[in-house]
Amino acid sequence: MRRAIALLDDAGENLAAARLQAAIDTAESVSPMKPSDELPEV
Repeated sequence: MRRAIALLDDAGENLAAARLQAAIDTAESVSPMKPSDELPEV
């Protein structure tokens, strides 16, 4: 993934690189659900 960000930066795709970085940061900060966990009410 870090390589993909570097490639996007090199290609001048700064917005795409920022969005990819944000997605990576979000995925790293969210803990996985356990079998007993329930989805929150919307």
